[in-house]
Amino acid sequence: MYSKESFINDSLRLFSKTEGNTVNISGSESAVIYDAPLIAFAAADDGLFESYKRPEIIGPNFLAPLEWLPSAKTVVSFFFPFTEDVRSSNREDKTDPSPKWLYGRIEGQTFITRFITGLEQLLREKQIDTCIPGLDERFSIQYETVSTDGTADFHADSRWSERHAAFA
Repeated sequence: MYSKESFINDSLRLFSKTEGNTVNISGSESAVIYDAPLIAFAAADDGLFESYKRPEIIGPNFLAPLEWLPSAKTVVSFFFPFTEDVRSSNREDKTDPSPKWLYGRIEGQTFITRFITGLEQLLREKQIDTCIPGLDERFSIQYETVSTDGTADFHADSRWSERHAAFA
């Protein structure tokens, strides 16, 4: 059996090996985007995931973990905190984001995608079924403008939410 402790250790090792967490910013020095991720777990059959289908939470198009992967036992949530260097650089200008933050936002997402696809490969090599909803072809977001009193109100209904998974 693959323990949570082994998974965390493997994840942190992969995090340190994945390319792209250090970026060269034109006109500046290089910057490390993320500190080591925080990792948390939820049961795939936790009823909270079904409650996310309520219109006032996410909406009926949300897919619970067992709909993404019927054999799922655990949902893993990662939070990638910006380094203090990136965070403090963004406090300097109260109007515009800092270059380090912008690199963190764009190149940082590329790094996260590399990391999670590398993690998916590692798990599959261990013959563990995986699904990354945000990269799955079934992932989508539906947008609509709802008006109950003559004013526009925006609503997005997603098939998956990383934030809601982290809450669970």
